[in-house]
Amino acid sequence: MEPIFEKTEEQRRRAEAFAARVASLCAALEPYSGEVDTGGPELLLRSFRRRTEDFFRENRRFTLAVAGRVKAGKSTFLNTLLFGGREVLPKGLTPKTAVLTRMEYAEEAALTARFLTRAEWEELCRLAGSGMDTPQVQAAQETAARASRFGTPLEECFAEGTRRIPLGGTDGLEPLLNDYVGEGGRFAPAVNSLTLGLPLDSLRDLAVVDTPGLNDPVLSRTEQTRRCLETCDAIFFLSRCGSFLDRSDLDLLTAQLPQKGAAELVLAATQFDSALIDMLPGYPDLESAARELRRALQEHAARSVGAAMKKLRRAGCPEPVTAALERCRRPIFLSSLAEDLAHRPARERGEQERLLLRLLEEPEREELVRIGNFEEARAAFFRVAAEKDDLLRRRAGQLTAAARSELGMLLERLRADVLEKRKRLLEEEAAIGERQRELSAHLVRVRADVDEAFAEYLAPLEQAQLDVFCELDRLGEDWAQLESREGVESVPRVRTESAAQPLRPWTWGRRRTIYTSEQRTYAFLDPADARRNLEQLWLLSSQLQAAAFLLFTDTSRLQNRLMEAAAKNFPLQSPARQPERLRSVLRSALSRLPVKERPQPVRLLPEFSLPKEAAVRDAPGRAALREAAQNAARKIVGERRRAAGQAACRLREQAAEAAGAFSAALCGSLLRERDALGAQSAALERECGRLQTLAELLRYYQ
Repeated sequence: MEPIFEKTEEQRRRAEAFAARVASLCAALEPYSGEVDTGGPELLLRSFRRRTEDFFRENRRFTLAVAGRVKAGKSTFLNTLLFGGREVLPKGLTPKTAVLTRMEYAEEAALTARFLTRAEWEELCRLAGSGMDTPQVQAAQETAARASRFGTPLEECFAEGTRRIPLGGTDGLEPLLNDYVGEGGRFAPAVNSLTLGLPLDSLRDLAVVDTPGLNDPVLSRTEQTRRCLETCDAIFFLSRCGSFLDRSDLDLLTAQLPQKGAAELVLAATQFDSALIDMLPGYPDLESAARELRRALQEHAARSVGAAMKKLRRAGCPEPVTAALERCRRPIFLSSLAEDLAHRPARERGEQERLLLRLLEEPEREELVRIGNFEEARAAFFRVAAEKDDLLRRRAGQLTAAARSELGMLLERLRADVLEKRKRLLEEEAAIGERQRELSAHLVRVRADVDEAFAEYLAPLEQAQLDVFCELDRLGEDWAQLESREGVESVPRVRTESAAQPLRPWTWGRRRTIYTSEQRTYAFLDPADARRNLEQLWLLSSQLQAAAFLLFTDTSRLQNRLMEAAAKNFPLQSPARQPERLRSVLRSALSRLPVKERPQPVRLLPEFSLPKEAAVRDAPGRAALREAAQNAARKIVGERRRAAGQAACRLREQAAEAAGAFSAALCGSLLRERDALGAQSAALERECGRLQTLAELLRYYQ
């Protein structure tokens, strides 16, 4: 032991420096006691000092713990490993029956039971009556019920405190243990922990601890288990093959146990036979199925543990701590039942054992031994026992490193708590945001009802616009037509004829001119008619537009619908429903709507100019005049159509403005509440920022 002591002197100095750093951390966190639980670092400091004191004390035994979840087969494993398969240690079925059991060497076999104190029992009863629905509460209720059902002498146990019972050996140990830690044991509900002193050579240089789960309803038992794991030098961790290294097991194995400072971790996959039975139907023989099952579990362990080691390294976990996990990448595959069957005579096998053999297709004894694989477990056990000095040296070198890693994890949890509190504040802020959204939804509903009222008000607008367009087209066609007029004119005629007379030779050769006139009718178009038609078209189209929009000057129905919207969305006592205020809001909002669409003055564009003459008689001229009149009429109709469309758009815009103004005035109180909630949200945001600063401080100390 001298070399160990020489190495631990340096470790002691490192431990003192680490303790000083933790004390400094506690002082730094004191101002933040309202935001974070500052007791965690103090507990870690006490735990670290307890570990160092335990490790450096004289006559200390190497301690090996068997850990794992309930029903992982811890007691069965120890029965097979230490007692040749005899059920000396009871098989606890639930956390309520599990009690920390320590086995160590003693010249004379003895059982020492430490009972719960009265205060611990009263705390258990308070937990049982809390009404919460948690596994701890259920276990506490069942423990209290078992104490009543089995007649546990609680007063006797409280008074005695600790009971030591000498044993003649291990032959009669099973019923006695059942009475103290078994599911139906009379004293079991009141037992806190148990120590077995056994004259076994395998325990001469070490102590073995069978640990219960960490969710015991008795807090002192849970704390005792935690302390035990803190001071253990090596740990055998058992995980069932059926749920091998699930999230809970992997968390305990990789995130908790390494931080306790154990120098050696051995991973065992138990109940190999059960998983093998499930695999067997898909393979030609037992050996092939077993080989494939080992390969699959091996790969899962290597992958899961390897990923956990990388995560620990990224978190700053020191190499000695992660190195303890390295061996867990190659688990041991065990079947206590197969090991027991391999060494039990056929006549002593029960129905369950015979059924298992049939499911395994009647394997030979050698195959059962290979499935049981306890030679490898014993080799690992005795290897740990043989290497205990080296393991102690290694643990001496990693005490401070493990504690530093544990501190990092603790600070990470504290930081997570701070971030969780920040998250809750963010959730509160989100709740405020939800209320703001409710208010917004209320506002949306009000606006929807108001919009619906205005939509009903504007419902005839599209048809009115279409009617105006159709009537404008008809007017344009009618007033673009020009009627031909008829005129009468005298057309002069001139002819030359002979003026010679018979028998009068001197008149021969003379000629005379005769002047006459002829009345003739003709067709013509008067440009003045076209001007009058176009002026009439403009006037009628203007009057048509004004008449079409006259309907929307009556807002009485709209006012009624808006009052109905207010009544639907606000209670009678609401300020929004006060008659005078509501009338004022209505007047203000509806004042944005047009009173009457006024006709515009007649105006002909330059391209509408018509001929100046009084009548157009020639055919090309008449055709040109007709075309000019039609073009002018189309221009007028087009302009009036645009004006009507613009008037409709203007009415829609004014209605939208009126709807917005009415909604805003009606919902003033809702808007003010939303603004107040916005201020609260801003305050919460500032508090969240402070917590974020604290989280960064915790990260700094990591």
